[in-house]
Amino acid sequence: MKSLNRLAFLASLAVFPLFSSPAFAEGDITIVLKDHKFEPSTVEVPAGERVKLIIDNQDPTPEEFESHELKREKVIKGNGQGVVMIGPLEEGSYAFVGEFNEETAKGVIVAKSPSAEDVLPDESDISPSAGESQSSKEEMPEDLKRALGTSDSTVPVPLQPLPNPKKVK
Repeated sequence: MKSLNRLAFLASLAVFPLFSSPAFAEGDITIVLKDHKFEPSTVEVPAGERVKLIIDNQDPTPEEFESHELKREKVIKGNGQGVVMIGPLEEGSYAFVGEFNEETAKGVIVAKSPSAEDVLPDESDISPSAGESQSSKEEMPEDLKRALGTSDSTVPVPLQPLPNPKKVK
């Protein structure tokens, strides 16, 4: 009995990190600092998710990544890298600067929710092309033809475009 309890406890420890780790956006986002300028200077991130920014300072001098709106600041040594965690963010724009070179080192993070256009196919991808009717024929499996008692090998399949979803604001 003790070994069974111990096994259950160890299994729960193995699964626990899967549920306790924060959700990150797809992949890390690298922002390069070179010649006292951020590249890219505009970074899009998914709204509502935690994001890991990797600041790659390719200048020989240190720089401080700072954003009052994100409540983040981090000094990155010359020719070094630093990690800045942000989010989850509401939709909107969040400015950041390199505090030691504010005139040139400027950028903005734009948090966006995925739009319906990003998720659903275009209507042209699902609408019939010119000369095609609203229904197409699809081959019927032999066992289904026998069960229905028909020798017709095709079944009409209606094709209709999906309605345009309302855009998320």
